[in-house]
Amino acid sequence: MQNSATVKTSTNDELDLLEFNEDDNVDDTYLLFSVNDEEYAIGVAWVTEIVRLGEIILVPDVASYILGVMNIRGQVVPLLDLRQRFGLPPAEHDSHTVVIVVEAQGVRTGLIVKHVTEVAQIQPSNIDNATGRRTVSATETMISGVARRPGSVATILDIVALLGDVDGDEAEVA
Repeated sequence: MQNSATVKTSTNDELDLLEFNEDDNVDDTYLLFSVNDEEYAIGVAWVTEIVRLGEIILVPDVASYILGVMNIRGQVVPLLDLRQRFGLPPAEHDSHTVVIVVEAQGVRTGLIVKHVTEVAQIQPSNIDNATGRRTVSATETMISGVARRPGSVATILDIVALLGDVDGDEAEVA
């Protein structure tokens, strides 16, 4: 039996239609997106919704990769630009730019990406430990593994480490 989940924007416009099979293991299901023409993945269990990028309200004295906050369905959500988090220069945002809203350690955060490519099952046997990883601190990494996919690879991000401060402290973004 198939279940459908419609991802809505903050204005209730239909953004995409995703189908999930009840037999799918959520632990093996990933949301894939690209940053700087490289494919990345996060576990769907972290994702609460995907919305179009709306008005950004600037907030002083935050990390450079925190662009500000956005009102999403009555909740103020900090926005993290993944390009800048990875040390890349900022890019122009357009009508196709989306925010992947994730929840980790009780905090909702929006990840700004150009577009989401797909939701896919990735078996643990197709995931290798990452080597040569981008580090957040001496003991943490933003990358939990690399998934082998037909014709490509996807870097799997560690959401808790990604949302942490560059100094290794937990992010104080809300």
